[in-house]
Amino acid sequence: MDSVWTEKYRPKSLEGVIGQPQAVERLASFMNGGGLPHLLLSGPPGTGKTTCALILADSILGGMTDGNFLEIDASDLTKARPADDSDGKSAVKKDSSPLWRIREFATNSSIDGVRFRIAFIDGVDSLSKDVQEALRRTMEVYSGNCAFILGCNHPSMIIDPVRSRCTSVRFNPVPRADLSARISEIAAAEGAVLEEGAADGIAMASGGDIRRAVLMLQAAASKGTVTLDSVYSMTDTPAAETARAMMEAALSGDVMKARDILDSMMVDTGMTGREVISEVQRQALSVGLPDVDAVRLMDRIGDTDHRIAQCGSGGAMGASLERVQLESLLSYLAMAGRRARRR
Repeated sequence: MDSVWTEKYRPKSLEGVIGQPQAVERLASFMNGGGLPHLLLSGPPGTGKTTCALILADSILGGMTDGNFLEIDASDLTKARPADDSDGKSAVKKDSSPLWRIREFATNSSIDGVRFRIAFIDGVDSLSKDVQEALRRTMEVYSGNCAFILGCNHPSMIIDPVRSRCTSVRFNPVPRADLSARISEIAAAEGAVLEEGAADGIAMASGGDIRRAVLMLQAAASKGTVTLDSVYSMTDTPAAETARAMMEAALSGDVMKARDILDSMMVDTGMTGREVISEVQRQALSVGLPDVDAVRLMDRIGDTDHRIAQCGSGGAMGASLERVQLESLLSYLAMAGRRARRR
């Protein structure tokens, strides 16, 4: 188990991408056409955005990605470029353009007769509006020589001028059944022993993130037979324990205590609403609710997650709106707890 399984089992074709039928169908149409518009791939982490970008680039470039394909994280876009100082030693100075790496790549001609280059920039929603505006201008100037694939978690944080120049492709959390099946396939290929229910437990704990699911499988398998206990022990982080305590308080009817814990998570530890809801989702099936109520809770969590995603790009107003949605979920948990106790 020397290699990282997330890379070892990364799909090489769109047929191997699970849980994203609509996204795969749309991307396949670009592969068949030979051309490529600017794309905006959006969705939660670990849902296949990077994998699909790599597959798409390899197919359209005919395998000639060396020199014709650039993969870069948005956090690296604004780093200063090295330059020689007057003493001949390497110095670092800020280039006038925050996108110098992209500009240099897009300016140069493609290699080996390929018609255009492809740049994949992940995490674009983390860029400031000024840098996004600079990116918009770069996309306009070099559109004849370079196609841009942009990846993000929250498309609402992308400025309209960038979004309007891209074809949007949405990725969703990978369904639990699909994740469980893939986990079982990888375990079989590696000779790992899965206790009954372990694959489904990993799928549930990962929250639809296939990268997280595969990493959990590899970590658990390195210690022997993969059991439900070993899976749950990996999710017992401080944040997970706090989220469980908050949920248990709400389920018992102590909503004020649950709100105090929520305050601690968001104010003291600085968690965002999306991070809180992610931890809540991972604990939802392990807080003792009857199956029918647990399923309803998962649906409610999904609705809350969607509403939080629409709360804006952060700041005091965004945090306040996130808090309203999370408090509503705590009230729902309190009602679910009362309903369960009456049975």
